[in-house]
Amino acid sequence: MKRIMIRFITLAVLFIITSINLHPQNFKVEYKNLYSPLLKGDSPIIAILEEDNTLFDALSKYPDFTGKFTCYSSDVIAGLKDALQVEEFNPEDTKFQRALMEQLSVQYILSWKSIADTSGVFALDIYSTEDSSKLYSGRFYPSTNSDPYEDVKKLVVENMEPAYIIPAGDLEVTAVPETAHFKLLKGDEVIREWTGSEVFSVEAGKYRLLAEAEKYSPEESDMEITEGQKTTITINLKPQYSSIISVRSLDNKISNIRTDINEDQVKITYDLGSKKKADVNLVMLDKRSGTSKVLKMTAGDFAGVQPGKDKKIFWEVKKELGKMPENEVEIQLTAKEAGGMSWYYYAGGGAALFGGAAVLLLGGGGDDGGTDNPPASKIGVPPGRP
Repeated sequence: MKRIMIRFITLAVLFIITSINLHPQNFKVEYKNLYSPLLKGDSPIIAILEEDNTLFDALSKYPDFTGKFTCYSSDVIAGLKDALQVEEFNPEDTKFQRALMEQLSVQYILSWKSIADTSGVFALDIYSTEDSSKLYSGRFYPSTNSDPYEDVKKLVVENMEPAYIIPAGDLEVTAVPETAHFKLLKGDEVIREWTGSEVFSVEAGKYRLLAEAEKYSPEESDMEITEGQKTTITINLKPQYSSIISVRSLDNKISNIRTDINEDQVKITYDLGSKKKADVNLVMLDKRSGTSKVLKMTAGDFAGVQPGKDKKIFWEVKKELGKMPENEVEIQLTAKEAGGMSWYYYAGGGAALFGGAAVLLLGGGGDDGGTDNPPASKIGVPPGRP
């Protein structure tokens, strides 16, 4: 029952530690007395299995350890492989345990392994060769007031189990959009990665949060997690409007198109290569549905435009659509000789319908193309009926 209690306490501590994202060097360790001696006997004989001799060498420096235990290193055990008559040194293999007990009178096996992708963190398992049971399983961390080797020494010599105290707080991240992917960094080290909104515990300290999502501009922010407190942050990524709205010319007279897009307005700069003044029309094509819509050009160089470079058209997205399009759309530009039938289309004596509504293009003059400021809107006078 006592052994079961020891293992339960160890696993509970392990669960608490591993459920928090750690930066081990900031731990503080305290020690708790075990209910009963872990390794019994006046002079227990133990074997240490490890990739190198780091634990063996460290424990050999403590007089209270060397005075109490007879210890075999992994090198010594490897040299006795033929005598032990085993294929591999598996601490959970009962045949290997029996061979150690019969050949070297080993009573306990300490299996010491470094944890991958961590710095100075180790796992320790202790086995009894007498009944092939696992007496202990735990992790050992560097801390501000101790090191893993000293903590192992205290465990086996003084029967004091390390309890790692983590200064931690909670971090709540609300993601917009929910597809946003996050990386939490401490210095240059990625502590945690996740997608969407999340709440979790994290070691107190300063962090950098990176957020990104497809078709959205990435965002980076600094934060500080305070011990015992919750830090709440909302990440609202801005769409990469250029990935939603594209502009192209359907007319060889319009070239060198450049765009400046924000959530309210699309600014289109272009060169007009016609020989005469031209009227420029804009149609928005929804790429997903295939539907199209004639746009109301609120200001800029689109009616009676003189040929030349750096002409500008301003389309007020929110005023016309209410919000930025959710699907990918393409704005298509065409040019016709000024004074033609580019603003109004007549069929059978009446205005032609486009998508169920009469086409009315609102225009603003400006044929010099020499200003970034949208000129006042104008409503063009329709041509005389034929």
